[in-house]
Amino acid sequence: MKKLVIMLACFVAMTDATADAYKCKNSSGKYEYQDSPCTSGEKMKLQYDSIPADPDAANIHPDVIANYESLISQKKVGVGMTAKMTERAWGKPNRVNTTVGRTGRSEQWIYDRGSYVFDYVYVENGIVKSIQVSK
Repeated sequence: MKKLVIMLACFVAMTDATADAYKCKNSSGKYEYQDSPCTSGEKMKLQYDSIPADPDAANIHPDVIANYESLISQKKVGVGMTAKMTERAWGKPNRVNTTVGRTGRSEQWIYDRGSYVFDYVYVENGIVKSIQVSK
């Protein structure tokens, strides 16, 4: 069962084409994800047509991706998003400072908001780890 969910999440995250996923309740009352409509019981269609191929999203659960999509539509960034999701929400940063070390790649993304106001996104190995927003 877990393998099906992981495989479906990987497929959804790596495809550029429109893909549908369905959250269906099985006979034991547990939810599972599948690529075809539910045959009975509660169902929920998850639309992934706005998610571009993002290999860093392969390990993110579809429900979490749906939450990130909501943030992106509001032009917000959240911890745990991928770098591509962040670019979709805020655009490309004005500047990127990069550090490469034993644990991988760390980046500080700098967004110039004008009048000496800057927002920062800290990305480690393609995933947002923290955000600093000027008020």
